[in-house]
Amino acid sequence: KNKSMIIDFGASDYNTTMEMFAQFALFKNAIDLFVLPCIPESKIQDDTIGVIEDLLDFGIDITKIRVLFNSVPLRDKKNLSRTFADIFEFQKEKLQELGKTFVVNENLVMYEAEVFKQLGKLKPKMALATILADKTDYEQAVVNSKDEDEKFLFSRLDSIRGLAMNTEHTLSAVYKELVSGV
Repeated sequence: KNKSMIIDFGASDYNTTMEMFAQFALFKNAIDLFVLPCIPESKIQDDTIGVIEDLLDFGIDITKIRVLFNSVPLRDKKNLSRTFADIFEFQKEKLQELGKTFVVNENLVMYEAEVFKQLGKLKPKMALATILADKTDYEQAVVNSKDEDEKFLFSRLDSIRGLAMNTEHTLSAVYKELVSGV
Protein backbone atom coordinates (compact mmCIF):
# COMPACT_ATOMS: atom_id res chain seq x y z
CA LYS A 1 0.00 0.00 0.00
CA ASN A 2 1.31 3.46 -0.90
CA LYS A 3 1.80 5.57 2.22
CA SER A 4 3.16 9.06 2.52
CA MET A 5 4.70 10.80 5.49
CA ILE A 6 4.45 14.55 5.82
CA ILE A 7 6.24 16.51 8.54
CA ASP A 8 4.88 19.94 9.48
CA PHE A 9 7.68 21.97 11.05
CA GLY A 10 6.15 24.48 13.41
CA ALA A 11 8.46 26.77 15.35
CA SER A 12 7.40 25.26 18.67
CA ASP A 13 8.47 21.72 17.81
CA TYR A 14 11.45 22.36 15.54
CA ASN A 15 14.22 21.54 18.06
CA THR A 16 12.47 18.37 19.21
CA THR A 17 11.97 17.24 15.62
CA MET A 18 15.61 17.84 14.70
CA GLU A 19 16.72 15.91 17.81
CA MET A 20 14.48 13.05 16.70
CA PHE A 21 16.08 13.11 13.22
CA ALA A 22 19.53 12.97 14.73
CA GLN A 23 18.55 9.82 16.63
CA PHE A 24 16.69 8.18 13.75
CA ALA A 25 18.69 9.29 10.72
CA LEU A 26 17.58 6.24 8.76
CA PHE A 27 13.99 7.52 8.73
CA LYS A 28 14.78 10.75 6.92
CA ASN A 29 14.36 9.04 3.56
CA ALA A 30 10.94 7.71 4.61
CA ILE A 31 9.59 11.25 4.85
CA ASP A 32 7.97 12.41 1.65
CA LEU A 33 7.34 16.03 2.47
CA PHE A 34 8.52 18.68 4.90
CA VAL A 35 6.02 21.52 5.35
CA LEU A 36 7.29 24.74 6.87
CA PRO A 37 4.51 27.17 7.81
CA CYS A 38 5.78 30.74 7.56
CA ILE A 39 4.01 33.90 8.67
CA PRO A 40 4.77 37.37 7.26
CA GLU A 41 6.93 38.45 10.20
CA SER A 42 10.53 39.01 9.09
CA LYS A 43 12.07 37.02 11.97
CA ILE A 44 9.90 34.01 11.14
CA GLN A 45 11.00 34.20 7.51
CA ASP A 46 14.63 34.22 8.68
CA ASP A 47 13.89 31.23 10.94
CA THR A 48 12.24 29.40 8.02
CA ILE A 49 15.32 29.94 5.88
CA GLY A 50 17.42 28.61 8.76
CA VAL A 51 15.26 25.49 8.99
CA ILE A 52 15.64 24.89 5.26
CA GLU A 53 19.41 25.21 5.58
CA ASP A 54 19.39 22.78 8.53
CA LEU A 55 17.31 20.28 6.56
CA LEU A 56 19.72 20.54 3.63
CA ASP A 57 22.68 20.04 6.00
CA PHE A 58 20.89 16.96 7.30
CA GLY A 59 20.80 15.58 3.75
CA ILE A 60 17.14 16.21 2.94
CA ASP A 61 16.38 16.58 -0.78
CA ILE A 62 15.41 20.22 -1.27
CA THR A 63 12.49 19.24 -3.53
CA LYS A 64 10.80 17.58 -0.52
CA ILE A 65 10.51 20.94 1.26
CA ARG A 66 7.39 23.10 0.98
CA VAL A 67 6.89 26.55 2.47
CA LEU A 68 3.30 27.33 3.38
CA PHE A 69 2.48 30.99 3.86
CA ASN A 70 0.25 31.05 6.93
CA SER A 71 -1.92 33.60 8.72
CA VAL A 72 -1.50 36.07 5.88
CA PRO A 73 -3.74 39.14 6.03
CA LEU A 74 -6.09 39.16 3.03
CA ARG A 75 -4.92 42.69 2.20
CA ASP A 76 -1.50 41.17 1.31
CA LYS A 77 -2.97 38.82 -1.32
CA LYS A 78 -1.60 40.84 -4.24
CA ASN A 79 1.75 41.48 -2.51
CA LEU A 80 2.89 37.99 -1.50
CA SER A 81 6.16 38.29 -3.41
CA ARG A 82 6.91 41.49 -1.51
CA THR A 83 5.54 40.27 1.85
CA PHE A 84 7.69 37.12 1.64
CA ALA A 85 10.56 38.65 -0.33
CA ASP A 86 13.23 36.92 1.80
CA ILE A 87 11.73 33.48 1.11
CA PHE A 88 11.38 34.08 -2.63
CA GLU A 89 14.93 35.47 -2.82
CA PHE A 90 16.30 32.44 -0.95
CA GLN A 91 14.40 30.18 -3.37
CA LYS A 92 16.10 31.90 -6.33
CA GLU A 93 19.51 31.52 -4.67
CA LYS A 94 18.99 27.80 -4.08
CA LEU A 95 17.77 27.28 -7.64
CA GLN A 96 20.92 28.95 -9.00
CA GLU A 97 23.17 27.10 -6.56
CA LEU A 98 21.63 23.61 -6.80
CA GLY A 99 19.68 23.63 -10.06
CA LYS A 100 16.58 22.73 -8.06
CA THR A 101 14.78 24.27 -5.13
CA PHE A 102 12.09 23.93 -2.49
CA VAL A 103 8.46 24.53 -3.39
CA VAL A 104 6.98 27.91 -2.59
CA ASN A 105 4.38 29.71 -4.62
CA GLU A 106 1.38 31.94 -4.34
CA ASN A 107 -1.00 28.96 -4.21
CA LEU A 108 0.51 27.78 -0.93
CA VAL A 109 -1.11 30.39 1.24
CA MET A 110 -3.58 30.34 4.10
CA TYR A 111 -5.06 33.73 4.75
CA GLU A 112 -6.17 34.79 8.20
CA ALA A 113 -9.44 32.99 8.81
CA GLU A 114 -12.06 34.58 10.99
CA VAL A 115 -13.62 31.17 11.58
CA PHE A 116 -10.82 30.11 13.93
CA LYS A 117 -11.26 33.24 16.04
CA GLN A 118 -15.01 32.65 16.21
CA LEU A 119 -14.66 28.95 17.06
CA GLY A 120 -12.25 29.88 19.85
CA LYS A 121 -14.81 32.24 21.38
CA LEU A 122 -17.48 29.56 21.66
CA LYS A 123 -18.17 28.03 25.06
CA PRO A 124 -17.37 25.19 24.90
CA LYS A 125 -14.83 25.62 22.12
CA MET A 126 -15.53 23.79 18.91
CA ALA A 127 -13.23 22.37 16.24
CA LEU A 128 -13.62 23.18 12.56
CA ALA A 129 -14.45 19.55 11.76
CA THR A 130 -17.14 19.52 14.44
CA ILE A 131 -19.04 22.51 13.08
CA LEU A 132 -18.72 21.18 9.54
CA ALA A 133 -20.13 17.80 10.60
CA ASP A 134 -23.03 19.38 12.48
CA LYS A 135 -26.19 18.98 10.37
CA THR A 136 -28.41 21.18 12.54
CA ASP A 137 -30.66 23.50 10.56
CA TYR A 138 -29.76 26.64 12.50
CA GLU A 139 -32.06 28.89 10.50
CA GLN A 140 -34.99 26.70 11.49
CA ALA A 141 -33.69 26.50 15.07
CA VAL A 142 -33.75 30.31 15.26
CA VAL A 143 -37.37 30.34 14.06
CA ASN A 144 -38.41 27.59 16.51
CA SER A 145 -36.66 28.97 19.57
CA LYS A 146 -38.47 31.18 22.07
CA ASP A 147 -35.31 32.13 23.98
CA GLU A 148 -33.46 35.21 22.67
CA ASP A 149 -30.05 34.00 23.89
CA GLU A 150 -30.61 30.66 22.18
CA LYS A 151 -31.71 32.40 18.97
CA PHE A 152 -28.52 34.47 19.04
CA LEU A 153 -26.40 31.33 19.56
CA PHE A 154 -28.11 29.48 16.68
CA SER A 155 -27.67 32.46 14.39
CA ARG A 156 -24.03 32.74 15.36
CA LEU A 157 -23.43 29.01 14.78
CA ASP A 158 -25.05 29.30 11.35
CA SER A 159 -22.67 32.16 10.46
CA ILE A 160 -19.64 30.31 11.81
CA ARG A 161 -20.54 27.21 9.80
CA GLY A 162 -20.66 29.37 6.65
CA LEU A 163 -17.18 30.67 7.43
CA ALA A 164 -16.04 27.11 8.16
CA MET A 165 -17.25 25.85 4.79
CA ASN A 166 -15.26 28.55 3.00
CA THR A 167 -12.15 27.83 5.07
CA GLU A 168 -12.45 24.09 4.45
CA HIS A 169 -12.54 24.76 0.70
CA THR A 170 -9.35 26.83 0.99
CA LEU A 171 -7.65 24.22 3.19
CA SER A 172 -8.47 21.49 0.67
CA ALA A 173 -7.07 23.50 -2.24
CA VAL A 174 -3.88 24.30 -0.34
CA TYR A 175 -3.45 20.68 0.72
CA LYS A 176 -3.88 19.51 -2.88
CA GLU A 177 -1.17 22.01 -3.95
CA LEU A 178 1.11 20.93 -1.08
CA VAL A 179 1.04 17.26 -1.98
CA SER A 180 1.10 17.61 -5.76
CA GLY A 181 4.01 15.66 -7.13
CA VAL A 182 4.47 13.58 -3.97
